[in-house]
Amino acid sequence: MKIALNIFPTDKAISPIQLAKEAEERGFESLWFPEHSHIPTSRETPWGGDPSLPPLPEMYWRTVDQFVALSAVAASTTELKIGTGITLVAQRDPIWLAKEVASLDYISNGRLLFGIGYGLYIGYLQSNNNPFIPSSNSSGCSEGFLERLAGVPFPEEINTSVSLISTLEHLNDGCHSHGLF
Repeated sequence: MKIALNIFPTDKAISPIQLAKEAEERGFESLWFPEHSHIPTSRETPWGGDPSLPPLPEMYWRTVDQFVALSAVAASTTELKIGTGITLVAQRDPIWLAKEVASLDYISNGRLLFGIGYGLYIGYLQSNNNPFIPSSNSSGCSEGFLERLAGVPFPEEINTSVSLISTLEHLNDGCHSHGLF
C-alpha cells in the first residue's frame, strides 16, 4: 500500500521542508500541495458550490506558491515523490507552466506527479484576465488552453468528463509518464 500526504502549505503550518523530511523518514510515498493563487473579493462561485457554507477556511488564502514549496521539498529529499494536488492550469500561462513542470520534474529526478484541474471559481479566471473562461454549456475545461500547453491540436471538443479523459490520454501519448495517468 502506498500512503501519501496532502497539506495546504501556509505560513501557519509546518514548514514544507520539515514535513517532507519527516514524511520521507517515515516511508510515505508522496507529498502533495494544492494551489490557490489568490482569493477574489467577489465570490460569484460560492465555496464548495453551496452558498449556505461558511466562508473559505483561512488556509486557502495563506497557501504558499505550490512550485516554490515543491522545489524546496525536492531539494531536501531523495525518495519522496512530490505532487501537485492540483495545479490550476487555467490560471497559468501554458508556456510558463510547461517550463515550470519540466524544471521541477528535472530537479526532483523524475519524482513529480503532476495533478491538474481547471479550477472551481470563475472569479479566479476573471481576475487573471483568462481568455479561456468556460461558457455556460462547458464542463469548465478548455481545449484551447490544453492545446497551447501540449503544443498539439486535440481531435475533439472537451465538453464532458469522458472527452476530458480522452484528451488527457491524447496528451499523454507523446509525453514522459510515470504510468499514473
